[in-house]
Amino acid sequence: MDNYLIGSSPDSVKKHYEKKGKRVIVNQTKPPDKKEGYGEKRVIAIKEIDSEQIKIIWSYEKYR
Repeated sequence: MDNYLIGSSPDSVKKHYEKKGKRVIVNQTKPPDKKEGYGEKRVIAIKEIDSEQIKIIWSYEKYR
């Protein structure tokens, strides 16, 4: 698994796996509260479903 991609943007990770011929599923975790504000999109988990499918889970980075 390509753990070095965690923390990257979901779009760039999706392109990375599509170049390798994988089918990519992209899911968002629970969105943050409106009070917290939204930061950049960041990948928090990458899971291999089988040899042809990858699941990417992303969340918004919290503002500090």
